[in-house]
Amino acid sequence: MLLVIWGHIDRTHRLFFVSTSPFKIPMFFAITGYVFNDKNGNTKEFFRNLFTRTIIPWLILSVIWINIPVAFMKGGINEAYTVMYNFVSGKTSWFIPCYIVTEILFFLVRKYVKSTPAQYCALVLLTLLGIVFGRLGIMRFALVDVACTSMGFVLFGYWFKNNEEKIRSLFSGAKMYIPLGVYLFFIVLNLTVFERKTMDVHTNKYFNYPVNGAMVFTSILFLFLIAGNYNEYLSAEKNLSDHKISVKNIFSWITFVGQNTLVFYITHSTLRKIGRAFLSLFGITLPKNTPAFIMTMIILCFSLTVESMFINKYLPFAVGKRKTG
Repeated sequence: MLLVIWGHIDRTHRLFFVSTSPFKIPMFFAITGYVFNDKNGNTKEFFRNLFTRTIIPWLILSVIWINIPVAFMKGGINEAYTVMYNFVSGKTSWFIPCYIVTEILFFLVRKYVKSTPAQYCALVLLTLLGIVFGRLGIMRFALVDVACTSMGFVLFGYWFKNNEEKIRSLFSGAKMYIPLGVYLFFIVLNLTVFERKTMDVHTNKYFNYPVNGAMVFTSILFLFLIAGNYNEYLSAEKNLSDHKISVKNIFSWITFVGQNTLVFYITHSTLRKIGRAFLSLFGITLPKNTPAFIMTMIILCFSLTVESMFINKYLPFAVGKRKTG
């Protein structure tokens, strides 16, 4: 999520997008495949959780309930309809509608396709269907085409979960860095052969499917491996006591960001607009350079952290949580 926010702040450094696009969005879908809980195929329970944990927070945090009346007052019913349509279709903010479709597709596969190998095949077929949709430029409403293509990323997370012990055994010790080495090789290949082209999950555009696929899966594999190893490392009491408190705090904060992804993703653009409007009152315009980007990122992350803490404490329903205490 932090890489996504940085990418929205700094759009000037091509190397950043070349090196992070293969995993910063696909990783979200892979995590879905890894942690997805379908409640034993209970349709009612699944959609209730989807509604309370994703859709309601999306509606609240995006302030669509303010934007539609404002649009109506400015331009009547047509303007209000345009705002609502752009919101639901994913034109305003694409990831959440796409994520909702992805979860529904994965749930349906898990529910109605019984054997694991058959589920793998169904997910592959959906991925191929998404690629066809993307090539034809169809099924863009709610990013159905992207959701289908992203089932390949979901499949990887699901496959890793089902085979985690074997995979970790295969890539134990220094062999854990093999996927990283392969990924860096493809980065160099991209920089030298493909002229710094980038894949774009949002628009369903991939400049070379085999190369993009290799970059996605080697990077996610490495991140899954390193995350598991780090968790094991921190689980040992000795390592916890030896670990510098500042480092532990950093990783605790990163975990906090992950737990509040909806707040960070949905509201960071609004907070940036508020910040720019505030500075404009004093005639201040931030330059488009790295120091200004870093300062913006620090202030934005601090603001989002405070906002998330406030919402979790006083408005937990806005992030799909129950109030405790």
